[in-house]
Amino acid sequence: MQNFANWPLWIRICIGLVALAVAVAGLREFPELTKLAVGQQETASKEVEPKLADVRIVTETEEGKPIKGASISFSYRGSPTERITTDDGYAQIKIPSTEDIEVTLSKEGYETKKHIINLKNDSGENRTFQLKRKQAKSKLPS
Repeated sequence: MQNFANWPLWIRICIGLVALAVAVAGLREFPELTKLAVGQQETASKEVEPKLADVRIVTETEEGKPIKGASISFSYRGSPTERITTDDGYAQIKIPSTEDIEVTLSKEGYETKKHIINLKNDSGENRTFQLKRKQAKSKLPS
């Protein structure tokens, strides 16, 4: 068989037109295959990267006073993240909207508190946590 580049021009054009017609006919005949392929790609990308949502966290004492400088730490896909609360006890975090995320709240002089947040079950964007003061250890006479 000769090299395709050496074939007469009219034969190369005819082969090109036939190939184009087959491609167009395939797309017209089976549009659901194209949609299915595109839909599968979109679904796969959605599964890989879940939507992140903003959650506002407020830490306060049992009396309802804000706790400044409390640490809010959590992990998402192995990446530990920490936020520190502002003067009004406020911090904002981004977490996936479909997974359980364990949040640890801590502050010197207060008991550490762990809480699971799942926005799929409870879509509220605001969370308020009360931290209890640690009990002073009494020194017993020896």
